Amino acid sequence: RAAAVMEDVLGRVDAFWLLWDRVIADPANFRRLVELCLKNRVALIAPATTFVEAGALLSVGANYRAAGKRAGEMARLVVERKARAGEFRAEAPRETVLTINLQVAGRLGITFPRTLRAEFLSPP
Repeated sequence: RAAAVMEDVLGRVDAFWLLWDRVIADPANFRRLVELCLKNRVALIAPATTFVEAGALLSVGANYRAAGKRAGEMARLVVERKARAGEFRAEAPRETVLTINLQVAGRLGITFPRTLRAEFLSPP
């Protein structure tokens, strides 16, 4: 069922933004989604670098090193008793990482300037 829906949608769009959905992100469904995106020349945008390594065009995600640094800052404030853990609110990532699969971009006929601030995954 998911494959039929994906095929129908991909025939009508220029890009597909994959969300954290366990049905579509299931390995078999994801592989089928990658095949369909390439066949229909649709840019597949994913939530994490691992999807780009597996065939998505690009991902935009949190910079986990920066997020870990921020968590450490918060922990230090709690340990030093300058703040209580309950005083912190959820925060959006301060930094993001753009990852681009150049092999997929080439197959889709998309070029990106090398000056773009991104992690480029090159073909083997």
